[in-house]
Amino acid sequence: MKPRLAIAALISLLLLLAACSGGPSPLDNAPPPDATASPTEAVLLTPVQAATETQVPTATMAPTNTPAPTETAAPTSTLLPPPTETTSLETTPSATLTPEPSPTPEPTLLPAPLYLLSGEEGQQQIWRLERDGETLTQVTDEPEGVRGFDVSPVDGALVYITGDELVRADGWGGDRVVLYVVPLQEEPPPDIPVELTNPRWSPDGSQIAFGLLGLNLLNAATGEERRVLTNATWAELLETGRAGPHEFYTPEMWSPDGSQILVWVAYFQEGGRYALVNLADNSITDFGTPTGGDCCHFAWGRDGFLYVANDGTLYWRGGLWRVDPATGGTATLLQMQEGNMGTLDATAQVTHPRLSEDGYLYAWKWALGESLPELQIGESPQQPGMALQRVPLEQAGDNAAWEMVHSELIFAPFEAHWGQEGEGAVIWAHNPPNFSLAGGELRWIPASDEPSVLLPIEGHELRWGHEQR
Repeated sequence: MKPRLAIAALISLLLLLAACSGGPSPLDNAPPPDATASPTEAVLLTPVQAATETQVPTATMAPTNTPAPTETAAPTSTLLPPPTETTSLETTPSATLTPEPSPTPEPTLLPAPLYLLSGEEGQQQIWRLERDGETLTQVTDEPEGVRGFDVSPVDGALVYITGDELVRADGWGGDRVVLYVVPLQEEPPPDIPVELTNPRWSPDGSQIAFGLLGLNLLNAATGEERRVLTNATWAELLETGRAGPHEFYTPEMWSPDGSQILVWVAYFQEGGRYALVNLADNSITDFGTPTGGDCCHFAWGRDGFLYVANDGTLYWRGGLWRVDPATGGTATLLQMQEGNMGTLDATAQVTHPRLSEDGYLYAWKWALGESLPELQIGESPQQPGMALQRVPLEQAGDNAAWEMVHSELIFAPFEAHWGQEGEGAVIWAHNPPNFSLAGGELRWIPASDEPSVLLPIEGHELRWGHEQR
């Protein structure tokens, strides 16, 4: 028993010395036992074998838990974004940083939509030309055509005459309502017209003036009719033997304040004059300018006066006058000399005046141009034309020097419809020898020397729509 105890004591001592020296236990480095060996063979080692195992280090003693240097991540790899991400941020801007493109404004030529009558005589309809000067819309399609119309300055509503009816509609021809029908006449008097004429909206859109056996007013809201002046009757003509001043009234235009109406006072059977009707008491104010149905063009000035112009190409003296609407007093600004009637007198022949806010008087004034057709004026053929010119109002006398505004020459404009701000006018000009009362070529004339623009429709009775720019 003693040898076995000695050997066990020796093994315990060796294990203690190994633990104190920090080295591995001899058992740790022992090869794995053979599966066929007996347990005694695995345990019974001699001291010499144990000493030999502890003195010979092996490769397994190198520390296996130390990471390899190549496994350590580069410091910058966790601080910078990947190259592909950087490229994406630089080439793809955020949508919130890109401003939305502004809408392209629609091209405009005219200051407002333009209404007019166009078509074959007797079958004309109302048309609308948009501000671009190109887009056209036929507004009415009346079987009997439209003879006259007007546009409300308040809401753009239309009033027009077709057959024996006075009709109201919106600016596109919808919401059609018959306001008035001409009463049946048992025996219509000969030579005296019994028909609706010249509907005219009041400035505030509350009333409509029209001609029918006199001057009439119609309340636009209630339909109530009021006769202001009554035409001469057939009985009166028979009683007086057609002598005397028998008068027939047709409205032309309202005063800006709505207190007066400019009327054409026709005589039986020819001739007539223009006058102002005072709606407060139905009285008439006459003024001293040339008479005749084709004599004059009118414009209410910003100063409250009525400006009257005549180009003098027919039988009436050409000139320009300013009328006080309260008294009928007339001041002559320009006037053709008595011996020059029916001739070309460029100093006094003007038409379609307009008084601007800065005190300039604009008008078309006679000149000469080689591009116009020859007319026999006086003793020799000439090529007359009119150009848009201006002069300070206080200098508008016979010897005034007018300044050229638009140098393009045209033959006398029969109708000129100024924009409200004076930026130009749409004109319908006489174009001999093909002139027609059913209308003709229309052209936009700017109040500058920019080129005029031919509009894509022929017509007359020009009116601006409600939408002014």
